[in-house]
Order: sequence, then C-alpha cells, then structure tokens
Amino acid sequence: MELLMISHLLGDFYFQTDNLARQKKASIVYTVNHCLIYCVVMYVVLGITTGKWIEYIACSLLAGVLHLVVDIIKCIIYKNGNFKKRDLMVFIMDQLAHIVILLVISRLYAIKFNICWIPGIIENHFESVNKLPVIIFAILLCGKPASVIVSLVFSLIPQTIEDADSKDGENVYRDVKEKDNNEKESDKLELKEEIKIGAWIGILEREIILILGLIGEYGAIGFVVAAKSLVRHSKFDKNPAFAEKYLVGTLLSSLIALLSIIMCLR
Repeated sequence: MELLMISHLLGDFYFQTDNLARQKKASIVYTVNHCLIYCVVMYVVLGITTGKWIEYIACSLLAGVLHLVVDIIKCIIYKNGNFKKRDLMVFIMDQLAHIVILLVISRLYAIKFNICWIPGIIENHFESVNKLPVIIFAILLCGKPASVIVSLVFSLIPQTIEDADSKDGENVYRDVKEKDNNEKESDKLELKEEIKIGAWIGILEREIILILGLIGEYGAIGFVVAAKSLVRHSKFDKNPAFAEKYLVGTLLSSLIALLSIIMCLR
C-alpha cells in the first residue's frame, strides 16, 4: 500500500501543475492528460521499487482509469454546483475516494517492496530498510500535499477583522484576486510572491521537523517554530488577523509533520 500511496502523491500532486489543476475543471482533455501522467508515474514507481515491470502494467492502467472516473465525477460536481466555498470538503472527499481505490488495488495485487535495487551503502545505514517506503511517503506528504491542505484551510479564514465581522460571512471566502479591484498590479504580484515564499517556508518547516523527529532530536523542533515566529513577529501587533492565520498555519504544519513522524516510527 505504501508504494501505491507514494505513486499517488507523485502523480496527483508533484506531477500535476497548478495550471493543469485549474484547467481540469474546464476541460475533460486536461483531466485525461493528468490521468495518463498519473498512470505512467505509478507504473514507473512500481517497476523501479519491485523490479516487476510486466506484472504491474495492468495494475497501473486500472489505477489510472479509476482515477479518471473519480476526477470526471469531481469535474461534473464543480460544473453543476457552486463549490467555491467548499473546496476543502471536495478535496477531502476526492482524496478519500482515491485512497479507497488504492486499498482495493492493493488487495488485488500483491505489491511487495524489493530491496535489491537499493545500494548497499544505503541499506547499511537503515535499521529496517522495509520502512524506507513509509519514510519516503512521509517526506512527500510533508511537501506539496500538505501545502495544498494548509492553503485550503486558509481559504476558510477571514483575511481581515472586517471580513470576520461581515454579515453572513460573505467575505470570509473571497479570493485573493477579488480583494481589491483598485489594487495596483505590482502589489498583486508582490502578494503572489509572498504567498509562494510562505508556501516554501511551510514545506521547509515540515521537512525539518520530520527529519529532527526521525533522528530523535525532539527538543530542536521547538527552535524551528521559534525561529519562524521571530521573523514574522513584527507583523503580529500591526495585523491581529495575520497573527491568528499564522498560528493556524504553524500548528497545522506542525501537526502534519508530527503525525508523519508517528507513522514512520510505529
């Protein structure tokens, strides 16, 4: 199952650009392209890690076709309803459907990790090489997938205190692009750049926490969070809404990293 999940994270997140993810909602052609990439990625990962290139052709094709079915259903849901305010819910349901499919496939195919391809020098530095797929999965999870989750949670948080007090919370879910129609283009580009930098900081934070946890340096994790807070400290007093949003993001990132550590050490 770990190898299937690694393939899923690579195919559904790392080999799917943000532009492709947006275009999928408008055209089925891009959805098919994504699923073809997903299928190829799964086949390559299974082939490399098991050494059985022929046996897992059907497995990869099945995973790709079922992934396509789920994505088409998601596109139909988006077209026939207003789910802009429920992106997090749709994302969770979509990922749960993919995980159930992978669970069924793992029962149909006896996929076993083959350590023969691992260089001896790497094998000697792991107490249990069989845990390597779980560690790789945790590293991938703390990267782009976790960033997507954090960004979706952020979309539910008011951008300003005025948004939080607005009637019926109409402004709570407004998109960054709709924040200020009179905003200068340079300011918009600066905001986008800041969002990208924030995402990379979050990825580095989770990966560092994961590494520290895996080597048993739990005390150093606090220094990572403290260093990040020190850099952002100047904005806390000026913008209380930013401080609350920052706290949510930091705690959520830390939670994902800590759960990944527990998964690796179990």
